[in-house]
Amino acid sequence: MAAVPTVLQPLIDEAAASVPGARDRLSAAIAQVLDPVLDREPPAGQVDALRRLLASLRAGVGQHSLPGRSAQPVLLAAADAVRLALAARTPGSTSQREGARLPQTALELLAEGALDQLEHANRIFVEIEREDAPAAQVARLRFYAGLDLPEIAAVLEMSSNNVRRAWNRARARLRG
Repeated sequence: MAAVPTVLQPLIDEAAASVPGARDRLSAAIAQVLDPVLDREPPAGQVDALRRLLASLRAGVGQHSLPGRSAQPVLLAAADAVRLALAARTPGSTSQREGARLPQTALELLAEGALDQLEHANRIFVEIEREDAPAAQVARLRFYAGLDLPEIAAVLEMSSNNVRRAWNRARARLRG
């Protein structure tokens, strides 16, 4: 497993300690790490690079089990960075394939080359964030960071039933 890029470690520490503004700074830094990779790699390479970075961040935040430290802002920052990096690379298309299945993660859409569906998902996420903050957090961690529902429950400190209900609300919106 790849190590967390050195440039990110101080920001991860700040975000895990809930330093004001650290999550936004971390998200911007992750996006800066992602941008050159996404610019030079073909879609399959992009997916592999994103998976490695997310896995290293997930492993890195596991070290923050000290009191007063949380993985939540780190993983939300990672999900935001992935979302913004992918949204910047999608066409302005408003189309969506009729009857298309909902992929489990944004990485699946990238692997399939379905940039129009990524654009559609990004627009729906903006709506969900305005209308249902808990569902937006769950969906962001599931769809963009690739966490499974039990992991999300642990990160957000929510019951698994509440996480499942929030994901179902968000997923229903994504399916349209």
